[in-house]
Amino acid sequence: MQWVIEDKFVDNCRPQWEHVGALIVDNVSVYEAMKLRVLNGGHSAISCVGYLLGHRDVHVAMKDSRVSYFLKAYFAEVVVTVPPVPGVDLEQYQLQLIMRFGNVHIKDKLQRLAEDGSMKLLNTMKQPILELLEMNKAVEIVALALAAYARYMMGTDEQGQPIALKDPKAKDLHPLVWEIFCNNDSSK
Repeated sequence: MQWVIEDKFVDNCRPQWEHVGALIVDNVSVYEAMKLRVLNGGHSAISCVGYLLGHRDVHVAMKDSRVSYFLKAYFAEVVVTVPPVPGVDLEQYQLQLIMRFGNVHIKDKLQRLAEDGSMKLLNTMKQPILELLEMNKAVEIVALALAAYARYMMGTDEQGQPIALKDPKAKDLHPLVWEIFCNNDSSK
């Protein structure tokens, strides 16, 4: 776990949180970008992919080479949009996240990670996509994460089991994704 706190306290009076592992910095924006794009974006990227493959637990999904490879590819695509972060080796950070996501003792659920996806994806993937396109870089892996989210929003997994959708836009998105994925009329 990483606690990064901006040093903006009244009269320079603040608790000595750095003595218990917190990082006190002048500006948290680069740390926030790293967390949103890599950690949170990585969680969102694997949530729907893993769930659609039949996994329910994050650590179990990470044992599936398709999911772990996808996460590594997602990181590789997105990390170029993360500004330099003082004191952080981004390669090491990615490896730590892979270990964390695969930790059997954390017991996180893919469905929890997928909750509120319409809001999370906007916060974690929109800006990296725009920056990647501006740099003329690939967005295929991020696009696949978004496609998996759209497929997830159909409300059934690949085995035909229902998905309890927890998303503020579910009622609006559900019929749209059914139209996209199930419309067999090739004349349109």
